[in-house]
Amino acid sequence: MDLSIFYAKEGTWCFGVKHPSDTANSQTYMSISLQGCHRNCNQKGVCHSSVDESGLTFYSFCTCDRDHGGFDCSDELVSPNGHIWQSVFLIASNGAAILPAFWALRQKAFAEWILYTSSGISSALYHSCDVGTWCILSFRVLQFLDFWLSFMAVVGTFIYMATIDEVSKRAMHTAVFILTALLAATGATRSANIGIVIAIGSVGLLMGWLLEFSTARRFICWPSRINLNMPQSWPSLRTLFQITLEMVNKRFRWIFLLLGFMTLSFAAISWKLESNNNYWIWHSIWHITIYTSSFFFLCSMRVSTRNSSPESNYELTRQDSMPRSEPRET
Repeated sequence: MDLSIFYAKEGTWCFGVKHPSDTANSQTYMSISLQGCHRNCNQKGVCHSSVDESGLTFYSFCTCDRDHGGFDCSDELVSPNGHIWQSVFLIASNGAAILPAFWALRQKAFAEWILYTSSGISSALYHSCDVGTWCILSFRVLQFLDFWLSFMAVVGTFIYMATIDEVSKRAMHTAVFILTALLAATGATRSANIGIVIAIGSVGLLMGWLLEFSTARRFICWPSRINLNMPQSWPSLRTLFQITLEMVNKRFRWIFLLLGFMTLSFAAISWKLESNNNYWIWHSIWHITIYTSSFFFLCSMRVSTRNSSPESNYELTRQDSMPRSEPRET
């Protein structure tokens, strides 16, 4: 007979054995042993020990591997083949970071290229450690790098779409570095972080447009008095809407912009649907959709509009404005 007592309290224990009447002369052997963990965690985990705050009670518990669980790691959570497939999906799905990284490299946006590349690599290394394959750094450090660089990749895409000058862009990136680092350090796995990161990116994009328009003196002067007559104010509002629509149409390609918002919405849905049972499926889809949305947003920008400069046309006009009557040197 094998009897195990879990969490035995200190004190005096009494054990009694009753023999049948026909085996009165038989002998009974009793062996009592104290183990840190039941059955040594069945060789499926590591036994750890700790003492409570009073220092009088000693505890032992098992830390099971990725495939097993339960009190003594005797419950198989996933088969070895299933573990392999989960590891492959979680690690390989980060290859979608190649799409925005390749686009940034072709456009010579080296800062964004480094950001997307390091984000995909850090996420792959983090999930490699999470599934128990290989840990190049500690789990906490890899988790921080994964979430922080993912947040930066999302916000950096919005800031790059603003097409502002480098001085303003560096200032925005510095502020975003601090905010996203705080989010990743204080509560990286919170679902609310997705909404916060998208809100930060949207604010950065709006601020970039405002800075760009104010620098180029592209603002509309409103009258000092507010006209409460709505029929008379409709033409001005319609004109403002048409001007804004023309500016957005010159700057972005609508089909890629629509695909970007669709994939970004699907990424948010996949993040929300994650659970312990289907984590590897939906989180792999999250990797693919979030990087693909950044790729679509980058492709939506009209590069020719970004690189055009009104100052160059002015220089050409000034050079050609020489009077024709003046003699030219030969």
